[in-house]
Amino acid sequence: MVFCSHLHLDHIGWFTRKVKGIWQPTFPDKPHLMTQAELDFWSAHQGDFPWMGESFVDSVQPIVDAGLVQPVVPDQKLAPGVKVIDLPGHSPGMAGLEINRGDQTVVLAADVAHHPLQFREPQLGTIFDADAETSEVTRRIFIDRYADTGAVIVPIHFPKSAGHLKRMGDGARFVPF
Repeated sequence: MVFCSHLHLDHIGWFTRKVKGIWQPTFPDKPHLMTQAELDFWSAHQGDFPWMGESFVDSVQPIVDAGLVQPVVPDQKLAPGVKVIDLPGHSPGMAGLEINRGDQTVVLAADVAHHPLQFREPQLGTIFDADAETSEVTRRIFIDRYADTGAVIVPIHFPKSAGHLKRMGDGARFVPF
């Protein structure tokens, strides 16, 4: 399966490849998992964000047309020990994955934070957040849930992209491995 946290252009470009001038699914025999809220939003608003360019048309629409999109919902179990987590704000239907094996937890955190400072100061967003207030609330919930638990946090855009969260006042410090 292919899991997509959200449909921003930097997360979907590998969904397709151009074959003889036509965008084709890269993985034509695999379901592409994403939330319905994410798909609905970007289907309706793809032209509203100039920075998205034609990414929805060339990277998402071909997998939709091929019937490869399989909607998922928060807390859905995808496999033993693997569940979808709700991370809205940066994008309306953004989701991540929580993977549990024994007493170890790994969290694929999508774009809940683009820089470690956003865990220390959860109110700091980015210009690409669809809803800055929801994004902040999501970061605070994320910190409350995973700080000081030993969970391995994997934020997609950090230079050292795996570490732990250690509570620091109103936020947390990201401690990379």
